[in-house]
Amino acid sequence: MALTTTADVMAALGVTGDATVTARYDMLRRGAERTVINWCKWPIQGKVSEIRYYDAIGYKDIVLMPFTSKIHNVWLDMQGNYGSTDDAFAADTLLDNGADYALVFDGADAGPLGQVGRSGLLRKLTNTVYWFPSDLIFYRGAGGLAYRSPAFWPAGYGNVKVQSNWGFPSGVVISGASWSLGTATFTTTTSHGLWSELEVQVTGVSPDGWNSKQHAVVAVPSATTFTVAITTDPGAWSSGGTVDAIPQDVKMAVYTLVGMMRSSVKHGW
Repeated sequence: MALTTTADVMAALGVTGDATVTARYDMLRRGAERTVINWCKWPIQGKVSEIRYYDAIGYKDIVLMPFTSKIHNVWLDMQGNYGSTDDAFAADTLLDNGADYALVFDGADAGPLGQVGRSGLLRKLTNTVYWFPSDLIFYRGAGGLAYRSPAFWPAGYGNVKVQSNWGFPSGVVISGASWSLGTATFTTTTSHGLWSELEVQVTGVSPDGWNSKQHAVVAVPSATTFTVAITTDPGAWSSGGTVDAIPQDVKMAVYTLVGMMRSSVKHGW
């Protein structure tokens, strides 16, 4: 799935045409999206339950992918070597969320960024190292030259394995929807990766009353359901639909670049 669709690009630019024209705009869209992604220096389009390996370097934080919304599991194995060794990241290397580590939520206090780790910081909470003389000796507190080091991720190559959701979901297929008292509940065929207050666009649902370019997610009851506010009953869900959370400013950047590239063609399109 792309950051946007060719149909949306053409609609934003007020363009209609046959298959040949559509193919040209599709080529421009793909080029514009690569430019936006390269400029942002990360893929933007999210992943759900993705596994990645990291080198810990003795700091309290490991930098994950931007906009990490959920940590499923974290393993710490000093002989892990990116999962290439025998018995790497066995069950006894699995850490406890909230006890051994935590995702740092560094968005705004309210709004969509408040529910996500914008910087993707995975913070170590335990394995504090004591230097002598420490409060292991002076149990009433550090005294004299006593010093206690804060928790940190022990240095190693590929020794941390993380399973997480990150980025902005796109093209998630909707398999059903229901409405009650101003709240619409959507069900997806796979894990959606959404979080509360994230703005989403729902398209392709029949009847049309379910569709909107500006839904704010109210709640996420499960990995495959989410709710939004729809004031009036849109009717019984019939078929179809996808949900997309790519930010509007990213899409606008793609539309603008396509328009600029189109204008730079010598004889126009």
